[in-house]
Amino acid sequence: IRADRREVADPDWHGPFDLWDGEWWRVPVNAFHHADVLHLLINCVAAWGLGSRLERRWGSLRFAIFLLPSIYIPMLAEMVNGNVAVGFSGAICSMLGALIALKQFDDDDILPDQVVQFGVAFLVLGLWASKLEVMRVANVAHFVGLAYGWFSTWAMCGPFEMKRSIRGLFLFS
Repeated sequence: IRADRREVADPDWHGPFDLWDGEWWRVPVNAFHHADVLHLLINCVAAWGLGSRLERRWGSLRFAIFLLPSIYIPMLAEMVNGNVAVGFSGAICSMLGALIALKQFDDDDILPDQVVQFGVAFLVLGLWASKLEVMRVANVAHFVGLAYGWFSTWAMCGPFEMKRSIRGLFLFS
């Protein structure tokens, strides 16, 4: 039974899905909530640094089309894992994954190696911080975001012969 005395439709779905209650907009809006001012500032700087590179490369519309699922997919993955994530870092990891993919097959100057190394170090540090219970980190959202960014960029921009088939399959999935 909920606080407002309504029954839960499926008692097996609990935890973060109780908060969601079918209101789909809560998932992406959660990306704009932050734990504190430092968390917000770090996310803003990272989003600006990585996002501006992608937006210059792809244009505003294509970047926005990439960014919307980058907000949803990592948040949903974290929720399915039983955690509530806050912050924009899943989308930031998607941007990092996209830039790594572009760096692999297209433009070596799009992202300095030091940025890739820092991003990977940050992800590993998040794993250790969670493991040692220093702080709660949305590791699932981070790694799902990184994978989504890399895969979606590879599928949409990769140098392969069957572009239409691969892009269609990606969009369908």
